[in-house]
Amino acid sequence: MTMNAELFRSDVLQRQTGMAMGDVLQWEPPRGRVLLLLFLGVFGLLLGFAALAPVARSEVVRGVISADGGLGKLHVPAAGQVEQLLVREGQLVAGGEALLTLTPAAYEAAGPLSHRFVADALAQQLSVLQSQLALLNVRQARDEDDAAQRRQTLQQALALQAQEQALVQQRLVLADEALQRSATLLERRLVAPASHAQAREVQVSARQAVVAQDLAHSRLQEALLALEQEARHAAMDLAAETLRLELAVSQLQVQQQEQARQARITLRAPVPGRVAGLLVAEGMSVDPARPVLTLLPASGELVARLFVPSRATGSLQAGQVVQLVYDAYPQSIHGSFPARISSVSETTVDPREYLVPFDSAEPVFLVQAALERDSMPGALRAGMLFTAHVQTGRESLLARITAPLRRLESLL
Repeated sequence: MTMNAELFRSDVLQRQTGMAMGDVLQWEPPRGRVLLLLFLGVFGLLLGFAALAPVARSEVVRGVISADGGLGKLHVPAAGQVEQLLVREGQLVAGGEALLTLTPAAYEAAGPLSHRFVADALAQQLSVLQSQLALLNVRQARDEDDAAQRRQTLQQALALQAQEQALVQQRLVLADEALQRSATLLERRLVAPASHAQAREVQVSARQAVVAQDLAHSRLQEALLALEQEARHAAMDLAAETLRLELAVSQLQVQQQEQARQARITLRAPVPGRVAGLLVAEGMSVDPARPVLTLLPASGELVARLFVPSRATGSLQAGQVVQLVYDAYPQSIHGSFPARISSVSETTVDPREYLVPFDSAEPVFLVQAALERDSMPGALRAGMLFTAHVQTGRESLLARITAPLRRLESLL
């Protein structure tokens, strides 16, 4: 045997190994393959569902419960001190009813004695003017009585003169007839010419009497007409003087009211409602910049006012249902309460101008929603805050999951 020959041949070694261990084969149990295929199928279904299944996209906004007529925050017209408080918290008041009286700071600064002197002077001037008005009324009544008496006298004289005129007219008729008979007799030479001349004189005298009566009648009518004109002019003069005095009285009364307003201001309810949020007491100093109380409309329904940012108003429309979670009623215990949108404002509202009762860093749209009575909490009051879940659209679950990655990609 040579030195470079192989000590063991490979075919012999392989034969001996196969005889000892057999052929090596890869074996997998059939159940594991089925489970793998099932897992891959379920994953594919889930992936397809995530890619196609739509989910609601919502925005969380804040809001406040308000009366349908709005909250009427009342301010005093001037700074001062509350003299008398005439209402209490929760009281129903009528429109125009006095709520409180206030002593203005300007009145206290000027001093009560100065105001009292001015008030006395105004009252004295008013008394003088009212006395003059009373005298004018007496004068007017006297002039009317005098004119009525003179008118009655003239009318009686006219009536008597008319009777006398009728008698004179009858006398003229008789004189004319007598003159005609005398002329006929004179033609027949049955009477003397002197008798006929006498009949003519009687007829002329009767005509003169008729003319005199007509003239007297015209004078009486002119006197009556002059009386009527005089009465009208006197009435117009009295009316003008009365108007002048009444205007002066009205001006003095306005000054008196202004004087009284300077001494005491009365705050009245502009509309019927219920007193809420009473923030003052008797003797407290108040300022026009701050409200003293809130007036809720007596017949106002409660509504939800949502302050929605512009990014969430794209799909909002009337009739859409939103879910409200009241701060006073935790969702974990009471759940959410539905409300239906009734209106969406056309322009944005600056929260600082609208006095939104929570912080908001951007302009918002005012959305009003009607509450459903059946699901509304019994102790719900105006001014309660809530959180609303407003649906702004729909998107796939996969888009929802990958939204952070897309935002990150847009930043890169």
